[in-house]
Amino acid sequence: LIHDGHLYVNDYGSQYSLFARYGIRNFAVKGVDYEFANGDANDLRYENVIVINPYNGVRQLDYNGMIRYEAKIHINGYVRIGIFHSMEKAAVAYNKAVDFCLSHGLYRNFVKNYIVDLSANEYKSTYDSISLPESLETAINAVSQRSPGDAE
Repeated sequence: LIHDGHLYVNDYGSQYSLFARYGIRNFAVKGVDYEFANGDANDLRYENVIVINPYNGVRQLDYNGMIRYEAKIHINGYVRIGIFHSMEKAAVAYNKAVDFCLSHGLYRNFVKNYIVDLSANEYKSTYDSISLPESLETAINAVSQRSPGDAE
């Protein structure tokens, strides 16, 4: 099924993007969030689709010749939470930043990450070990001090 140039699948009355079958979000960017093993974008076999970035607020980057994971959150522009050695730790850092925003009265449509590879104890210890940057609180305060009529 094609609608507005996008491929969709109808599954028991639900319509979703074809890439959603692979865990790829609808706003994902080819080469950043996913790629094709053989380079053929029309070959949609599971073994050909490589998901690079399965988490919200996390992206893989080349950091001084090594693969690292950057966590960032959008407040009024992007705020970098940090650069981490693992994608899971970056995803937990994003979740902690979401919790921080919510606890400071900034209610947005943040989607938290569900990290399958961590047990509850591992998640808690990772969560507790992460310190958030001061720039996050500064960004939240700047948004909170704006008048309701200001454009965002």
